[in-house]
Amino acid sequence: MKNVGSIQMGVRCRNFSEIHYSLGVDQLDEAVGQSNLTLVVPGGLAGQLFAVGYGAWISKKRGEGVHIIFYDVSTSISKFGVQGVLDSQVATTLGVTYSLVQESWPPGLTKSPIQKVLSLASRFKKRWLLEDIQAVSPAANLTSKDSAADKKLLLWGPTTHIISPERLITAPAGSIICGYPTDYRIIEESWNLLASMIAASSYPDFAHETGSNDTVAVHWRLGDYIQNECHGAVAWKSLSNCLKYANKEDMPVRIFTDSPDLAERTILESQGSCEYEIVSSDIWSDLFSMTRSRVFIGSHSGVSFLAALALRSDNPLSVTWLPNAWFLAQNFEHKFHLGPKTAGGSSFYPARLVTSAVPL
Repeated sequence: MKNVGSIQMGVRCRNFSEIHYSLGVDQLDEAVGQSNLTLVVPGGLAGQLFAVGYGAWISKKRGEGVHIIFYDVSTSISKFGVQGVLDSQVATTLGVTYSLVQESWPPGLTKSPIQKVLSLASRFKKRWLLEDIQAVSPAANLTSKDSAADKKLLLWGPTTHIISPERLITAPAGSIICGYPTDYRIIEESWNLLASMIAASSYPDFAHETGSNDTVAVHWRLGDYIQNECHGAVAWKSLSNCLKYANKEDMPVRIFTDSPDLAERTILESQGSCEYEIVSSDIWSDLFSMTRSRVFIGSHSGVSFLAALALRSDNPLSVTWLPNAWFLAQNFEHKFHLGPKTAGGSSFYPARLVTSAVPL
């Protein structure tokens, strides 16, 4: 494996130990140039699966190839985990390719590999546009001049942005769109393709043969949502109240969480009488186990949406409950779009989102 910088390109091969090779900027430039649209995205496994769904959606809607650049920000949740999905024949047929960048998010305006690609735009006759960079500072503008073609490249970034279907449809050919692939309407519309890619991969197929067990699965997203002013965490009382309605058959309850110790502590402090099992494994395994349950209670999480979407799409006899709020910050809540079919087939429970260290 040859190391050239911090950019990697995904290779379609059966041996996952050889799934990546390092790639220089010139090679990344070429890879991006072969696609009519490029997405630059961060995120954990759910976000990565969403990006693949976006790629499938773009391919079908626009009839063109898509290149996805995944940002690995060197955290456990950002670790790249969808190579098997992207190496499926379905992804190949759709023209979805990918590469990896190991760097902090959001992309910087001067040092990012994406900016290096822009600086080499004179090699192409396309119009390069870097849209919607996520920045913690107010929106910034940077104009880069292509000396060969005397062409200006515009780089700008609002503080936060979800990549919308409207933006994807109207983006000029050759655009580079940077942001969060979390408009769940797109994921829902591309689900059949995404589910077929999951089934063709070596990962647990959580999308099919769902809801076969007479159990209740609760997904309780905690982790970085604790004391988070944007997201907040679902209070345990909200989940326990939902269980009273969702589990009238008194089925076994399995609570899936990324913070098992905190979940256990919170439930004990609440002095509730619910019997439960706490499960915390890798996300692929947890998604598979969650979607085996006939009844599912989710939290305001991409993983919860994927589980609910899989159950609603595959098993009409399953029951799914989702929170009635997805963000604590109202400016984000107003911009959020839940998939209409998943929402229409689910029940909603009143979710109190809290910022306390122990989400009672």
